[in-house]
Amino acid sequence: MKGTKDFPQCGFSNTVVQILNSLSVPYETINILENEVLRQGLKEYSNWPTFPQLYIDGEFFGGCDITVVKILEGFI
Repeated sequence: MKGTKDFPQCGFSNTVVQILNSLSVPYETINILENEVLRQGLKEYSNWPTFPQLYIDGEFFGGCDITVVKILEGFI
């Protein structure tokens, strides 16, 4: 994500943090703004061009938009 869970640095990252906090699930964040190689590598690995990227049990789940939709659908 852009920033950390304590200090998200974009609105989309903040939205995902708020969702995860509301679910009271443990999670970790990595600030991709601190590492260009990691940022580009994650885009290629996930085949997803934007951040935040949510991974559940090591599997790519989606970005902010998919997370919001799945919450509204009751999926997570």
